[in-house]
Amino acid sequence: MDINLAKTFIEVMNSRSFIRASEKLNVTQTTVTTRIQNLEEQLGVPLFIRNRSGASLTPEGERFAPYANSLVQTWARARNDLRNPQGDQVCLRLGGETSVWNPLLLSWLLWIRQNESAIIFDARVDTSANLTSDLEHGVLDAIIVHRPVYHPGLVVEQILEEKLIHVQSSERSEPDIFVQWGDENSGDFNAGLPRPKKNAYGFNLGLLALHTMLASGGNGWFRTRVVDQYLRAGSLIKVPGSPEFTYPLFVNHRLDMGSPELDAILSGLRQVVAEDPAWIV
Repeated sequence: MDINLAKTFIEVMNSRSFIRASEKLNVTQTTVTTRIQNLEEQLGVPLFIRNRSGASLTPEGERFAPYANSLVQTWARARNDLRNPQGDQVCLRLGGETSVWNPLLLSWLLWIRQNESAIIFDARVDTSANLTSDLEHGVLDAIIVHRPVYHPGLVVEQILEEKLIHVQSSERSEPDIFVQWGDENSGDFNAGLPRPKKNAYGFNLGLLALHTMLASGGNGWFRTRVVDQYLRAGSLIKVPGSPEFTYPLFVNHRLDMGSPELDAILSGLRQVVAEDPAWIV
């Protein structure tokens, strides 16, 4: 069976929507529908009940769900094992959002190399949505994200408490700069911004926005650990009276893919966080 059929089934099951599944898989809705129809034809049973509110599993779909998860995880492990040239080493697949690759993901990977010689890794930097999807499918073993997914079988552990604070250039406070920190924060920002965000310069990458502000002035909300060095140097100042937004960091991993090796590197991640590495941008 085409493994993409099982992956598509899992996405529709988790999102309860053909439309949302197509967005997460980065394919058209027609492709998702065709894949599910193909899978149903191969199995000879209907898997989803489709209605205006979305898609829900049939009894047959519920029975097929553990098989689909097993198929995807087995395929991911087989592909990983075959690509691993060292049979006596364990390869763990790790991921992190773009905003945390330096220093947290980098420090974690260096810790693994220095302290766990029997473990090799396959590291990825990607969007939260892509990382979460691959974690659910068994392609990744653990990910570092700001917005974890709370699903049965997924373990969520907060490893860092961070805030988004309002800062401005000490040279020039205009223009307004809006950073898209995630859909979950949009409502808070709309309420907290002194002017509508449509009047601000928009960025989807905090690093680019920060260096634009440092070079030519402006104000906006940024992560505390990243702007701290600039606040201490005086190139940025905190805007008094502005609201702050929580922006914690989590490690997300699968309960059924646990191992002594995974436990060891998660312990290492906690150690790295406790040492508070310098957030260099």
